[in-house]
Amino acid sequence: MTKKNQRHVQNSEPTSPIPSWLATPPATPIVPPVLTSIQELPFEKLSWENFEKLCLRLAKLESNVEHCQLYGERGQKQEGIDIYARRKAVEKYVVYQCKRVKNFGPTKIKKAVTEFLKGSWVDKTEILILCTQERLSSTDRSDMLEVQATRLRVKSVTLLPWDSYSLSEKLKGQPKIVDDFFGREWVKAFGGEEEARKLGGRLDVGQVTEFRTKFKAFYQHVFNQHDPGILVGQLIATEALPIESRYVLPDINEQRSITIQKSEGSDEAQSPEEELNEILIGDGAYERSQRQVRSPRQVIAYQQRHPLEYWLTSYPRSVILGGPGSGKSSLLRFLAVDLLQESPRLTAVAEAWGQYLPVWVPFALWTKIISESPLNDSSLGDLLRKWLKSWDEESLCPLVDRALEDERLLLLIDGLDEWTSEQAAKIGLQRLQVFIGHRNIPAVVVSRPTGFDRLGMQTAGWKLGELSDLSATQQKELSRKWFTFRAKAISVGVAFEEAEADRKVELETEAFLAELHGSPDLRELAKVPLLLCLLISHRFFNARLPQSRFKAYDSLIEHLISTHPQRRKTAAFITDSSTDLSEDEVKGVLASLAYHTQVHFGEGLDLLPN
Repeated sequence: MTKKNQRHVQNSEPTSPIPSWLATPPATPIVPPVLTSIQELPFEKLSWENFEKLCLRLAKLESNVEHCQLYGERGQKQEGIDIYARRKAVEKYVVYQCKRVKNFGPTKIKKAVTEFLKGSWVDKTEILILCTQERLSSTDRSDMLEVQATRLRVKSVTLLPWDSYSLSEKLKGQPKIVDDFFGREWVKAFGGEEEARKLGGRLDVGQVTEFRTKFKAFYQHVFNQHDPGILVGQLIATEALPIESRYVLPDINEQRSITIQKSEGSDEAQSPEEELNEILIGDGAYERSQRQVRSPRQVIAYQQRHPLEYWLTSYPRSVILGGPGSGKSSLLRFLAVDLLQESPRLTAVAEAWGQYLPVWVPFALWTKIISESPLNDSSLGDLLRKWLKSWDEESLCPLVDRALEDERLLLLIDGLDEWTSEQAAKIGLQRLQVFIGHRNIPAVVVSRPTGFDRLGMQTAGWKLGELSDLSATQQKELSRKWFTFRAKAISVGVAFEEAEADRKVELETEAFLAELHGSPDLRELAKVPLLLCLLISHRFFNARLPQSRFKAYDSLIEHLISTHPQRRKTAAFITDSSTDLSEDEVKGVLASLAYHTQVHFGEGLDLLPN
C-alpha cells in the first residue's frame, strides 16, 4: 500500500466508518475516447481516490455481500487492506487491496501480499482481492500470482486478481457506473450506442461535477445571505461564519408507544411509569421527561431521541417538525451544502445519499406562484427556474432541469407551513407528493407542527420526527464555535500561541454557560438554537446576561434598536441625530412592519434576493 494512504487500526474489529469522501461522486471527468470500439476502460486516468471509489462500488455489487466499506481513514495504518466486505452467512471476510500504481509487477505483487500477511486480518479473511489498473496476464506476473496464492493458501486465504481486464469485464453490464466514472462517450465506446441511449437524460460524470461545483457555490452564497448567524461583524470587520462551519447537529425525537399486557392474577398493579421503566430499563435513548401516558392500562407513549444523521437515513422520505427558531431551515441548508462537499461532514448521510443531487425547494415561493397562476407556469421546474432567475443565475436552469429528471434527485423542501393561501399550499403539496411518488426519489420536508397538521398531508411512506431541544453538550458545542470565531476575528494580525488562544476560548465558553445555566429562565431559552445564538450575541456586546427571559427579550430588543445603532454611529464618527426617531417610535414602526409581514407575507421574506 502506498504511504499516502496508510491507515491506523485502533481495534481488531472493523469499526471505523467509511470516510464520507468515498460516498461522493467522482469529481474528475475523463477525456472521451478517440476509438469507438474498446474492450478495456482507461483505469489509469482515474485518480487513486476515484479508483478506490470504483472498487468499492463493484465490491458492493457482489451478490452475497451483506456489508462493504473502506477500512480505516487517510493517514491510518491499513493492515494491508483497503476495503472489506462482510458476506451473508459466512464468518470470514473478503478484503481488497487497491493498487492504482504503474508497473505493478512481480516485486510489487509479492510486497502487497507480504504486507497483508503481517497484518491482523489474516485469520478472519477468506479471500484477498488485488485490484490494479494494469493487466496481470503477463507470464512473470501470472507466475508471481501463483506463488503468492500458495503462500496465502497455507493461511486458508484465496488470492484473486482484479486487473484492468477483469474490472472491464465486471463493468460490461454496468453502464451507470461507467457513466459515473468515465462519462457518456465512454459508455458508447465501451457498451454501445444502445446502452448509452438507455441512460436517457441521466447526468454523466462531467455534468454531475458541474452541478456539484456550481450549486455548492450558489447555495453557500444564498444561504449565508439569508442566515449569517451571529453578526460578529458588528463588533469587528470580518466575514460571516459559513453555515457549514458553525452548524451543530441536533437530535430527533420520534414518537413511540408500548402496549402493556397485564398478567392475569396480578394482585398489585404497577403505575404506567413503573411499567415503562421496567420495559426500558437501561435504555438511555429516550427522554423520560417528555413521555405522555395516553392509556394507563394499555398504551404508554413516549419520545425516543435519535442522532440526526442515522434517523434521517433510516428511511428515504422524512418530515421533520419544529417550532420557531428550532433550526428547521438551517438543517436543510446545511444538508444541501454538506452533501455537495468533497468530503461531507455527515458520514452516514453521505453513504446513503452521497451519489444524489440535492435540490433545495422554497415551498412558500411555490405556493405564491400557484396562487397567482394555479394552472400555468407553476410546476416544480417553473418554481426553481424563477427562483434561480431572481438571483441572476439563469445559467443554472439547464442543470436543475436535468437534475429534476435524474433518478438520483434528492429534494429538500423548506417551509411546508409558510404560505398565504391554504388552498395553494394544498395544491403545491399534492403536486409535490405526485412528483416524488412517480419518480420514487428520497425527500426531506421541514415544517412547523401546526401548519403541517392544517395541510393534512398523507404520511403513508413518510417517517415523522421532531427536532429535539439542544442538549447541554450541543449548547456547549454551538457556544464554543462562536467564541472561537470571535476570538480569531479580533486577533487577526496579533501573534498568539494556539494553546493559549484555545484555553482562553474554553474559559470564556465555560463562564458563559455557567451564567446561562444559573438562571432557570435562560436555561430554557438556551434549548432553542435561535435564542441561544441571540444570548451569545448579547454576551459579545454586554458583560453579563439578564437573569430572566423577559429581561433577556427586553435587553435584546434594546440592543438592536438603540445600543447597536449608536455604537455604529460613534464608530463612523456620525454625530448628527436630528432626524432620528425616538426608541418608542422605532418600536412602533417595527411592530407595524411585523404585523404587515405576518398578514401579507406569510411565505416569508428570505426568498427574495438582496
